[in-house]
Amino acid sequence: MDRALEGNALKAAYVDNFGIQWNLFEKTQLDSYTGIPLSRDRLIRCCGPQLFGSLRGKYVLEAGCGAGRFTEVLLDRGAQLLRWI
Repeated sequence: MDRALEGNALKAAYVDNFGIQWNLFEKTQLDSYTGIPLSRDRLIRCCGPQLFGSLRGKYVLEAGCGAGRFTEVLLDRGAQLLRWI
């Protein structure tokens, strides 16, 4: 098989499998489902505790939000969300 075709076949297989995993395990990244605040803790690390503490009433654009792991954390903090999936 041509190396370029082989590479494209591998990429296609990866994408297909990623979609399967995403659909089968869509809730595993949600803190509300697991009871473990992994998404909340990551959001605090990424935006900093000061910004995380001042989200109430702020508008947040969340692009590529997938299953909503950060969406639920932001909503819980009182942010107003504009989602772009």
